[in-house]
Amino acid sequence: MKTAAEFAEYLYRHVPLSRAMGVQVELYDGGSLHLSAPLAANHNDKGSAFAGSIGGLASLAGWGLMMLSSDPWGPCHSAIASADIQYTRPLLGDFTAVATLPDAEALARFRQVFAERGRGKLPVHIEIRDAQGVGAVQQAVYAVWKLPVTADNPTGQPV
Repeated sequence: MKTAAEFAEYLYRHVPLSRAMGVQVELYDGGSLHLSAPLAANHNDKGSAFAGSIGGLASLAGWGLMMLSSDPWGPCHSAIASADIQYTRPLLGDFTAVATLPDAEALARFRQVFAERGRGKLPVHIEIRDAQGVGAVQQAVYAVWKLPVTADNPTGQPV
């Protein structure tokens, strides 16, 4: 996957919850991925964003960032290995998760391990905000591994 549009198609096909949440792929700039979700489909009994939806959008943003940014490393898959989320205030409107790659030094260490082992782990910082600002922050680690080339999948690309 190279573009936000390709990721959106993959996301909607493989993660049905993303459709139910109304997730939109807003922007991928090579270093961050922005996903949004409407409050109308993700609210709780208090009228604010449901914590599960906030965490879900954060996790989708981190995973999506790994799927998009791993393209130069060859066909890969990614999964969340660990995550910690801090909720700092209610989100009272439509909300956006912005997942950001780590600094150049961490990326270089990851690329070295990935080149040697065909897999590695990378930390991702994700902020979830509405029009009033940040309401939650997730610190996550994503595992990334190279897909094997098989007779059924000669390119090794995720399908």
